[in-house]
Amino acid sequence: MKKVTTYIKIILSVVCMLIGCILFFGQITSENGGVPYKNDLNHAAGYVEWSEKTQYSVKFHFLDRDDNFIYMSQFGGLSALHNSLESSKVKEISVLYKERKRREGYSGPLNHDIWELSINGKTVKAYEELEDAYRSDKLFLFLLVPLFLFGGFYSARKYWLTLKL
Repeated sequence: MKKVTTYIKIILSVVCMLIGCILFFGQITSENGGVPYKNDLNHAAGYVEWSEKTQYSVKFHFLDRDDNFIYMSQFGGLSALHNSLESSKVKEISVLYKERKRREGYSGPLNHDIWELSINGKTVKAYEELEDAYRSDKLFLFLLVPLFLFGGFYSARKYWLTLKL
């Protein structure tokens, strides 16, 4: 029975190393660290028809568009932004957003991530501010990658050596 649990621990250690490799590969292959370049963003402007605050985002919809726009929680200030959108329904909102492509078989509205928000020409959330918030949120992954890789390797080696004894 002890041998079986040791093999299970070795398998879990290898799974940890694989998770570390996947996280590392995802970080090094994403262009610009996952942040879209400002000149690649699309512009949209209009009046807010509705806005909805969830735990992880603020979603809103323009009167004259089919798509929704999402402000992610990792940027911070969800409640303040939601209150601003609710109180400015008669003011023009302007956003820079990363367009999502429609997946085959999906016919509902697309949810685009916003990277800059202005109300009546006054910038509320600037691109640079949101970019910094996104990058600081992703720094946590650089702590997780070595933890998974080295921790998995150490424990796999440790349990492998106990089998040899």
